[in-house]
Amino acid sequence: MSVTGLWEGLRRARSTSVTYLNLGRVLFPVVNSNAAQLAWRIALALCQDPVGIEEIESGIDLHTENIHAFGLPSRLIAKRFLFRNIFKGTAYGYAIDPDFAPIGNAYFWQNVIDRFYKKYPKMWEFHEKIISEVQQNGVLVSSLTGRVYRFDRGPRGYNISEITNHPVQGGGADVMKLVRKMIHDVLLEEKMLMDTVFPILTVHDSVMYDIVWKRWVAEELCAIIQYAFQNVHKEWKRYYGTEIAVPMGFETSIGVSWKQLHVVQKG
Repeated sequence: MSVTGLWEGLRRARSTSVTYLNLGRVLFPVVNSNAAQLAWRIALALCQDPVGIEEIESGIDLHTENIHAFGLPSRLIAKRFLFRNIFKGTAYGYAIDPDFAPIGNAYFWQNVIDRFYKKYPKMWEFHEKIISEVQQNGVLVSSLTGRVYRFDRGPRGYNISEITNHPVQGGGADVMKLVRKMIHDVLLEEKMLMDTVFPILTVHDSVMYDIVWKRWVAEELCAIIQYAFQNVHKEWKRYYGTEIAVPMGFETSIGVSWKQLHVVQKG
């Protein structure tokens, strides 16, 4: 659905909508933009796996592709598996998880994990490298930002999931901070938008805004969001002095409430 098409739908929204505010009879629709596959893209930027990066750049449906690559039953399972294995999931963990246990036992899932690392060998190298670093001194330094992550050793050693999680989730959070800053900087320059666009919050990998009910405001904000995600790598290099070799993606939606969002733009 286009911004224009959605706008006609918003015009017909009932005044009883929970987002209809008594401020001069102005409807405040919600604009929400999700970073697409952010954890996976940051993981690829960290490990520099050429197969994964090429898949992102070519725009293929990664999860459909991995149904066949890993022998999984559905796109949803392939998507969930990929996300968990970014943080080095275990065969036992998959085998006892209610979402994965009906599909196969630990032997089956170990085979899937082996196929994952065979397809993305740099991810295996990255996992082994950072785990080794932490096991030596309890400290990990992100190659993307220089951030220092410190870990506590428990009775059974270091928590592997924490080690693999911190640099990925931390890098994703840094991307979202820069995206918010870039959007804010443009809004400061566009004086007319400052009174019509109101940032609400960041929810995990999303940025959300209330906007005054005017079509040009929605179109301008969508363009600014697109600009931010497509150019965040430039801002990243200026701040951290390193390259993000993986393009960032996004999906922007508009609706009369968070529950009634419709996708209007992807990139």
